[in-house]
Amino acid sequence: MFDGWVWYEGSFYTATLATTLNELRSDRTLIVKGLDRYKPEHLNMPEEWDVFQLCIQRVAKDQETDLDLLHIAYQIDFLYWTEWHDEPKEDWHEPPNPK
Repeated sequence: MFDGWVWYEGSFYTATLATTLNELRSDRTLIVKGLDRYKPEHLNMPEEWDVFQLCIQRVAKDQETDLDLLHIAYQIDFLYWTEWHDEPKEDWHEPPNPK
């Protein structure tokens, strides 16, 4: 089984927390752009609105943590967590060769 964070509607994924946090830091400008326009109903988890607001306050002061960026990015659909199973090779059947 595989798991990880999927970015930008499937453009790429990161499998480790360290790699994910590094990518978040490099994408900080994109992640925090326009955060003031979000309302609870826009979030993946509206019940986490208070936490989201605290993260935004730290962003405004340039004091956010990597986990703040992760929380924000998940809430606004910048990335999401998924798990998937790879098909075992023995279950893969090549189509017949037409020759």
